[in-house]
Amino acid sequence: MDKQIKYTIRPLREEETYLLRDFLYEAIYIPEGVEPPTKEVIDIPELKIYIEDFGKDKDDYCLVAETDHKVIGAVWVRIMNDYGHIDNNTPSLSISLYREYRNKGIGTELMKEMLKLLRNKSYHQVSLSVQKANYATNMYLELGFNIIRETDEEFIMIKNMNQDMSNYKRFLSGELCNRLDAEVLEMITQTKKYLSILNNVNTSEDDRKKTLGNMLGEIGKHSSVGNNFTCQCGKHIFIGEKTIINSNCTMMDENHINIGNRVLIAPNVQFYTATHPVNFEERFVNDWNENSEELFFKTRALPITVEDNVWIGGGCIILAGVKIGSGSVIGAGSVVTKSIPANCIAVGNPCRVIRWLKTQYTIRSLEDKDIHDMQSLFHSTVLNINIKDYTKEEVEDWASCGDDIEHWKELLSSNQYVGAFDEHNCLIGFSSMNNKGYLHSMFVHKNWQGKGVATMLLSEVEKIARQYEVKEITSEVSKTARLFFEHKGYVVECEQKQLANRLKLTNYKMKKVL
Repeated sequence: MDKQIKYTIRPLREEETYLLRDFLYEAIYIPEGVEPPTKEVIDIPELKIYIEDFGKDKDDYCLVAETDHKVIGAVWVRIMNDYGHIDNNTPSLSISLYREYRNKGIGTELMKEMLKLLRNKSYHQVSLSVQKANYATNMYLELGFNIIRETDEEFIMIKNMNQDMSNYKRFLSGELCNRLDAEVLEMITQTKKYLSILNNVNTSEDDRKKTLGNMLGEIGKHSSVGNNFTCQCGKHIFIGEKTIINSNCTMMDENHINIGNRVLIAPNVQFYTATHPVNFEERFVNDWNENSEELFFKTRALPITVEDNVWIGGGCIILAGVKIGSGSVIGAGSVVTKSIPANCIAVGNPCRVIRWLKTQYTIRSLEDKDIHDMQSLFHSTVLNINIKDYTKEEVEDWASCGDDIEHWKELLSSNQYVGAFDEHNCLIGFSSMNNKGYLHSMFVHKNWQGKGVATMLLSEVEKIARQYEVKEITSEVSKTARLFFEHKGYVVECEQKQLANRLKLTNYKMKKVL
């Protein structure tokens, strides 16, 4: 009996898009007894469109399954003129897993997560094409795909994202709607009655607690809500334990508002889950019938989440779809338009992180098992960060130096590498030192630039150099990194041209006396 595989499903990272070449090849159905084609087959135009420049179009989405830091399967969609093309509003879906991970339920879970994502993005349907002999056809049928046409060899299938969903559920999923179901109208009416009791100065504290318990989805022990509280549905609000919501708080809870434990919310804070299309032509309903039960405008509602131990200052505005991470502080008067990470101070309009309250990463030595992640980070950093100081041709040539796994193994055997990992154990930066005091590498993920990762890594490799009892550290530093190293006490000895793969690139020989 197969040992159960523990895996996680997450979005494909930008630096991992090269993996789609493997998964596109794995997605090709090969009948039993037929010789598989060479991998170059995916470069023919009718297959290449599935992955070419993936991630650059707004309708490109990909989820992957990962186990033990290895990506083992992928499901992705994009709108393209492929075998399963329906129209320019319907994404086409592709899925594949490495052979040894098939028939274990992983593909089904990937599909479910992708369908959930597409529903939340308000797509009405998704299509795919599948060989009639492919065993995956049964999985698609079980997931609610319907065959709409067929060829001699293939089925073209569609999944209607809205089937079996009430208007209310579609609204909660993030879809644009212009109708209020009876259950929502009843909820709003009942909430108005509860609010009149709650905000009456003559209501006793015991009655206020009872009213909050009846009106809200949940309120934990030792939590309280101040005077002049306003909300829309009530049942969409979930409050944890030991949470204080001060006076004049507004929670427009067309979608769920989840407030964690030990959260402090100052007076006059406003939460808005509803939003509308920016373009007025999309915002309003054409040919609206005033005798219908529909509204003349369209609304989308997205949930708001405030995790544990957050403090929100007075007068803040929290907008639809925002998540505020655990332990963070939002400065008074801020307008939070995008999610805020954990353990930071964020202020302003729009609200931005200005200080980290805790180190957001851990440091450990790197081994051969980390090579895949090191390759991905190296490619991404060179192509996205060093492009500021080098030409496109130069960074592409430089990035190609990381393609050889054996070269990485040689580097790991002759240098001591350390890596920085985020809270999800994802590699966000690495550096190295050898016993002669040579610093070979310093690369930090593009999303972690300017957050102290390079400073921490440099401190770690300088400690290693001192352990080796070297007197000075030398390194060959790119134009991009030169200023950072100068700020850390390194001096330029000379400018030089060094061969990357095919091209010679400018860098600087630098040193620091310990």
